[in-house]
Amino acid sequence: VIRTQGRRMAMEEYYCHSRVVFGTSPSARSWRLLGVFDGHGGPDCAKYAARFLPHELRRCLRNAEAHHDTLNMKVPSTEDLRVVAQALQAALQSLNELFVKFKKERIPGGSTRGFGYAGSTAAAVVLCPDGRHAVVGNLGDSRVALVGDWRVVESVGAAPQVSEDGSVVVTHPHSPADPAEIERIEAAGGFVELGHRGHRVNGALGVSRALGYHGVKGFDKVVIAIADYIIAERKSGSGRPALVALATDGVFETVGHGGAAELFARLGAVGTAEDLSALMRAELDQAGGGLGRMGENVDNATLLACLLPPVR
Repeated sequence: VIRTQGRRMAMEEYYCHSRVVFGTSPSARSWRLLGVFDGHGGPDCAKYAARFLPHELRRCLRNAEAHHDTLNMKVPSTEDLRVVAQALQAALQSLNELFVKFKKERIPGGSTRGFGYAGSTAAAVVLCPDGRHAVVGNLGDSRVALVGDWRVVESVGAAPQVSEDGSVVVTHPHSPADPAEIERIEAAGGFVELGHRGHRVNGALGVSRALGYHGVKGFDKVVIAIADYIIAERKSGSGRPALVALATDGVFETVGHGGAAELFARLGAVGTAEDLSALMRAELDQAGGGLGRMGENVDNATLLACLLPPVR
């Protein structure tokens, strides 16, 4: 993972990398959870999410297992992976509620008035122990990429961006400028205003989906915490490693979201962890304006990536 505060007054981004044991059955094995969280209005929500998403995901997976007697986590089927995806969605929604409850307990009288606009995006990946399957979830404009021999089995929500050759799969960013999000926001009683800072939900927020707004008057129905998800599997026989990468929007400061797929493709072209680390640092330098200028980024930036060995 490579991170920079940039020229911001504070670092408002956090990440998590945790083992998640799914199941009490003999087939139970440790899955991997990766997540990045881009806070706004302060670091509190992103910090809370990074700390507690692993706990909430474990709880939601255990609840799911109690209602699905046929789960096989050694060789998961699409239905098994769908259970994991829905548990990840549920964990993120639970975090949304728990964070607001946490904040209210710290405010005299328990009111959400004076909350400000503190919240966080969320991008997460749950990796199966077999190295062949991944479940991806995202809220907001932080993004996840799967590079290499991946195939999308199922997606719910906005369709992911897939390169022409199928080698790069990137989640769709939730933005107030997205026509589908504008339609959803207006149907929920909100509005999107275009000003000198770009599109803003209710004239204030630059993200259309995020954690941190459950029960907050004026925003709880329009800035939702319903994540899109992707279920993907790797094809055997390529003989090359595969890449899983997560990035906050500050990583794309110079290339824009339109250049995200190409950036991830460059990262996926390397073959060793050492080369990957060096290229990640170079990409964050570029986001700041050039060689050695990572710290000049106008935004915080976090890039988390891992290489998976070839599938035999």
